[in-house]
Amino acid sequence: MRALDPGDVSQMMTAFESSEARAGRAGAARESENLIDLIGGIYEAALDPEQWAGVLDALNGFINPGPDRFFPSGLHPREWFDAANAMLEEPADDLTSGRSMGRRAGAAEHARLRLAMVLRHVRRALHITEDITRSRAEAAALAETVDGLGAGLFIVDAATRILHLNAAARRLLAAEEVLCSRGGRLVACDPQANRSLRLAVTADSPADVMPAPLALIAANGIRRVGYVRPLKTAARAYDGRSQEAVAAVLVYKAGMECPRPPDIIARSYNLTPTELRVLLAIVDVGGTPQVAATLGIAPSTVRTHVGRLFEKTGTRRQAELVRLVAGFISPFQSE
Repeated sequence: MRALDPGDVSQMMTAFESSEARAGRAGAARESENLIDLIGGIYEAALDPEQWAGVLDALNGFINPGPDRFFPSGLHPREWFDAANAMLEEPADDLTSGRSMGRRAGAAEHARLRLAMVLRHVRRALHITEDITRSRAEAAALAETVDGLGAGLFIVDAATRILHLNAAARRLLAAEEVLCSRGGRLVACDPQANRSLRLAVTADSPADVMPAPLALIAANGIRRVGYVRPLKTAARAYDGRSQEAVAAVLVYKAGMECPRPPDIIARSYNLTPTELRVLLAIVDVGGTPQVAATLGIAPSTVRTHVGRLFEKTGTRRQAELVRLVAGFISPFQSE
């Protein structure tokens, strides 16, 4: 067997070192790809919280590839969120110190360094998740409140395309008495009222100036009143598309049929039970003779109570009493 000369040894060492360098470079490339994928997954989880459980498993494998885990295994959806928040409540310097890591999981220096590489991304992603959750809760509360309104609310663009509507508005469209939807556009059933609606929506008026009310009368005599509120034009996303909302259209039934809180009216003006009955009868049935017949009392008695109502409410005419009661009408549905 021939002995190796120095040249052979040198070639073998060069080949070995080259192989080791290639393996090192390949390992570093894989490590970089894994880190990029992990950071991408962290921010995807910020938008889709259901992905956090898988991301935490990936973090476990990245931070501490050994048998020990940075996070406890078997975390349930709510628990992993609490665990991640608990991990991030301390300042970053404490979390990435050898002392803190040793206390938490007995991690070595390389685990501390790996945690430092992803910690700021995890913290930022959790803040994004919390902001999105809070915004969704606020939007849901607002939508529930708007759906509780007794008046129909439509948000439309310059072509009267309906961008958003509440529950009362959906009922108005379904009835097709005064309003309907044609090709996704808000249309008044009466041609003249529809022209007024289009003009009000497209009017170039300041956002704090509302056009005149719209008279919406159905074929069966039902009357509704529409108000168009110009909005500051801004591109907003509706149904995944960017559209420009230019006006809010509020439609409610004309008359005094909405819920009236009589107890609050009585307390506000210190009315006696009889005075309150007379006041509500004036609103519902009309003048003194009608009120007297409805309540079964003499017209002179009605006039006496009306005089006291004028004194207590600061009004002078029965029409003013009607407007006073109208101010107490609840905007919400009675159901």
